Order: sequence, then C-alpha cells, then structure tokens
Amino acid sequence: MKRSLLLFIFAFSFVVAQDPAEYNKVYSRTYIEIAPKSIDQALKIADSLYEKSEDRIFKTRSLMLSATLYQQKGDINKAVEYALRSEKIINETNDFSWKSRVYGFLASQYRFLKLNEKSREYALKAIEQSGFIEDKEKANSTIGLIYQELAHSAIDQERYQEARSYVLQSQKHFAGVKQNREALLGHNQQLLGLIDYKEGKIPDAIQHYKSGLNITKATPAYYIRALIFSGLTRIYLDNKDLKTAKIYLDEAKKIASQTEYLEVKRDYEEAAASYFAASNDLKSMLKVIKNKDSLGRIIDDKAQHFLSKEFNNLEDKNVRIEKGSSVKNIFIYTFGGLLLVALLVFGWIKIKQKRDIKRFEDLIERVRNEKIYEMNGDSEKDEKPVDYQGFSIPQETEQRLLQQLENFENSVLYTQKNMSLSVLAGLLETNTKYLSYVINNHKKKSFQHYINGLRIQYIIQKLKNDPVYRQYKIAVLSEESGFSSPNKFSMVFKKFTEITPSQFIKYLDETKVSNN
Repeated sequence: MKRSLLLFIFAFSFVVAQDPAEYNKVYSRTYIEIAPKSIDQALKIADSLYEKSEDRIFKTRSLMLSATLYQQKGDINKAVEYALRSEKIINETNDFSWKSRVYGFLASQYRFLKLNEKSREYALKAIEQSGFIEDKEKANSTIGLIYQELAHSAIDQERYQEARSYVLQSQKHFAGVKQNREALLGHNQQLLGLIDYKEGKIPDAIQHYKSGLNITKATPAYYIRALIFSGLTRIYLDNKDLKTAKIYLDEAKKIASQTEYLEVKRDYEEAAASYFAASNDLKSMLKVIKNKDSLGRIIDDKAQHFLSKEFNNLEDKNVRIEKGSSVKNIFIYTFGGLLLVALLVFGWIKIKQKRDIKRFEDLIERVRNEKIYEMNGDSEKDEKPVDYQGFSIPQETEQRLLQQLENFENSVLYTQKNMSLSVLAGLLETNTKYLSYVINNHKKKSFQHYINGLRIQYIIQKLKNDPVYRQYKIAVLSEESGFSSPNKFSMVFKKFTEITPSQFIKYLDETKVSNN
C-alpha cells in the first residue's frame, strides 16, 4: 500500500499539479479515499502537490488540503499555520471562492480555540467575499458552508435558536448545489438533530439524525455518519433503551476505529463512556474514560501550544502599552488638586491589597503543597452529618480503600460529571456504605465535598501552571473541572478559596506566579 502510494505521488505529482482535471482527481481521491485510512499518507500527497504546483490557486488548495487534514488529526497549530500561509497566497489573487473558503476555515479553527470574536470576524469576511463569486453554484456552496460554521459556533455558545436559523439558511443555499450535495445536506441534518437533542425535542432529533443517515448512505462522508451514530446512542441511552443504543454505538465504533479523525474518536469515546455507565460495566467505562481523556489531552495540548505562541507574540506589545498607561496615570495622580485625599484612598487600597495578596499567597502555598482538597471550607447547606456510631468495616478493607482513594486522587476521574458515590464505589469494587464511611472518617468530609475539593485543586493547578487556561471563560473552566454549571463552579471555588475564579486569575497574572 505505502509503496504503491509513493509511486502514485512521485509519478503523477508534477503533471497533476499543472493540469486542473488531474489535480481535482488526485485532490478528491486524497481527501475522500486516502485520508480516512491514513492522514499521514494524505499529508505526503498534499505536500507534494504544493511543492510541484506553480499556480497560486493550486498552491492554496494544496495548503488548505494539508490544513484540513491537520484539523482532522487534532493538530490545531499546524492547521492554522497552513491556513494562514494559504491566506497570504490567495489574497494576492481575485479568486473570491477560495478566499471565502480560507476565511471560513480560519473561522472554524478560531471557534475551536474559543476565540469567538476572531472566528466571527473571519466568517463575516468569508460571506463578504462570497458575494463576488460569479459561479452561482460555488457561491451557494461556500455561503452554505459558512452558515454551517456559524451554526457550530452558536451551538457551542448554547444559542440554539440562532444555530437553527443558520442551518436553515445553509439549507437554502445548498438547494441548487450538485457537488458533494449528499454530504452537505447530511451535515445539516446532523446539526439539526444535535440542536433538537440539546433543546429536548427528542422525536425531531431522531428524525433528523435518521434522515442524515439516509442521505449519506451512498457517500464516503464517514465522519458525519459517525457523529450521527454517537448522537443516536445518547438519545436511546436517555430513553433507557440500552439495546438500541448499543446498535448505534457499535456503528460509531466501526468508523472511529478506522479513522484518524480525533474529534470523531473523542465523540465516540464520550458516547461509549455513557453507555458503559448506564449498563453498569464500570471496568469498560474506566477504560473508555482513560482513552477519552488521552484524546482530549492530545487535542487540547495542541490548541494550548498555539494559544501560548499567540499570547507570547502579543506580550511585548502589551508591556509597552502598560508602561505608557502607567506614565499617564502617574501624571494624573500627581497633578490632582486633592493630594491628601488621594493619598488616603491610596493607603486604604494598599491595605486592602495587602490583605487580598496575603490571602492569595496563602492559597498558592496550599496549592504548592497540594492541600486544597483537604481544606474544610463550608459544607453544602443541604448536607447532614452521617452517624456511623457502632458501624465498622474490616481493617484490611479500610486500608485497601484508603490506598485506592489515593490512586483516585492522583487521577483525573473526579472531573467526570457523572462521578457519584455509587459510580466510584463500583470502580473501587466496594459498596457505598463502606466508601462513605472511609471518606467521612479519614477525609473528614462528605463525598460531594471531597469531590469538589479535588476538582478545585485540579483547576487551580491548571490555572497556575498553564497561562492559556487563564484566557478561558468561566464556563470552559467549569466544564473542564467537572461541574454542572458555571454558577456552581464559581460558588464552590469561592467556598474553598475565599476569592472568585476571576480574582484568582487576576492575581496570577499580576504576580506572575512561578510554575515551581
């Protein structure tokens, strides 16, 4: 396979790179047939096409092929890098179609990085350029794709009505499109199914998902079908229909196991974890969660690498701006007529800052000693002390559970939203009474307070050690640490630390806390 593929690349790359018809054949074959089986081999072909191409449009298309493949591989840094290279080339042409596609792709990548304003900026640029495309089918196809991207962004921000309107706009533009029609319409059905599911419109969600499967059954749109299969798995799990859920989960697994598209793999792993939890197969659930967390770290680490580089590039500019602002502030304060009042206010602020900084320094010290989860904090208002008088467990069992809890604390399983006393008891192969007894007597807190402490410890370490996390919204930090909502996260964070997450991030940025 590899040898024949390399012969294919080197024997035809030069001719293909200059002939539009041959180029389109290789481009389509690379993306549709080769990439789902081997992204690395597809990347070799894309690089070869770029090197041999003399035409700017061919060079742009080759770079964008690589960018798309890196996106599927989960390498956000490379995806944006190749897209920005193609943007420089295409901006030197009057090809409005490919300008729109490049801008649309960058919009999707910045959305993935949660840079929503920048994403929207590129999406609007893409729509503007689409208005100049003379070929109506190309124009409709491009605008439809951009509306799909806007729908994704709205879904991420839980603006479901807005997302639905974008999908319907996309559908109108795809009405007259012939090329890749099934894949485009199937993607819309998948989006509508997801929106319906999020809004609790389950019958409509099933209808849209099944319509998407029917539309794409004769196309190689594997990733769309995989997302639909995972979506149907979740629906039937919610309906307690494990038998039907397993049928769709197996279909999603077939695709996920054969593709290198990390988002498809992670979506399957999430559905699988829910299935095994519902079927009480806790060992399989633990295995799947580990796989999902590993995939998540691969994707997130690459995203964080890109963001770190971007933030570092801006750091010098920000420092110069801050210095300029400081000079102006000094001038304003020293030129004021009420110097005495200003000094008094300044003194009061300094005292308050010292108190806040002392509290912050104490918190950082606890973080360094990894003692956040051991803090007592305020117990949940609805919790009542458990009376274990007269209750006992075998000493051997007690020691085993203490060791298992230590291992649990060193993992990240506590960031799973479905982590409960019964789930953890199953993972540790014990009963809830024994587990609750050990946590109450040795950790000196309830199960929920114990889990919340671990989650706050986890997210504080992330904020302290990785500046990228400080750029994320509270909703993202809440999701990352396993809380059910941003409000719940902020409330628990303040109970443990006596300051809000935003204040903690502000102090970290101002004091530039060392990673050590």
